[in-house]
Amino acid sequence: MAMPIPSRRNAPDADPSAAQETTSFIVNLDKTTLDALHQKARSDGRYISEIVRTAVEREVSNMTHATILIQRWNLQCEDLDRAADALSVDRISDEVMHRLGLHRNQEG
Repeated sequence: MAMPIPSRRNAPDADPSAAQETTSFIVNLDKTTLDALHQKARSDGRYISEIVRTAVEREVSNMTHATILIQRWNLQCEDLDRAADALSVDRISDEVMHRLGLHRNQEG
């Protein structure tokens, strides 16, 4: 499923003369997940696209909050790796670390 996500420039209170900008993404779902998503949409009286858009916006917001905390607490890659290991979750990828302006120490 590919769907456009409106940028903040497309918000209802935005200047209507501003350029319309969207970002597309692809969501791969197995049949079970798609069925559950369809059922949730029907029970909530919403479109699947609305539910997916809300989930994506929540994840983007969470990433923004995480970035702020990383910067405010002056966390380093090693701190985040130790936290991920302690929580038994995947470590943050090198690509994301780089976008955050963080770099892993090269262990020799």
